[in-house]
Amino acid sequence: MIVALLAATALSVKPVSCSASSPASVSGDTNFFENELKKLRPGFALAVEQDFLPSIVAGIPKKSPDKPFSVVRDINKDGSSDAILLGVEDKIYKLIAVLSDRKGFHQVEIDSFGNIDPQKKWMTVADPKNMSVKKEYGIDIQFSVLDCKLSASERDLVIAVGSFSKPGIFHRLDKGGRSFNIIYSED
Repeated sequence: MIVALLAATALSVKPVSCSASSPASVSGDTNFFENELKKLRPGFALAVEQDFLPSIVAGIPKKSPDKPFSVVRDINKDGSSDAILLGVEDKIYKLIAVLSDRKGFHQVEIDSFGNIDPQKKWMTVADPKNMSVKKEYGIDIQFSVLDCKLSASERDLVIAVGSFSKPGIFHRLDKGGRSFNIIYSED
């Protein structure tokens, strides 16, 4: 569901075409990267599945290594695993990349979503099984790593971020690997 939603959005960006990136070529799990990030940002707490809208959690295949709060891929293309993690720091939800480098890891903040209380934030979502709508509580943030063709000769991994309350944004790691630049926004 996440990839389909975000990839469909990406395809409206011309001349960009995107597909889901594959986790098959990387190793590492969310817990490892969460621990690395806590060394760099001690106040960061990883989100948990219960924080998200149930329809977002249900849209992730059970056997997928991806979680609503984490994706592990080789983002900076150095042959080592990196992670994108969603969590809370100083009551603000943030999307953070934990990137490998020669010295270990460094972190880069990708996006910030403000103070969200998953117990109070709700959305009306379609319930196709019962042909109705229902009220769900939780975070509506979705993100994915997409392999995008950016021009006739250039491909890169792009972090697609979307939510019901914020327009879709596409972020790309800069060549130095120290910041993410917005390459497209639906605003």
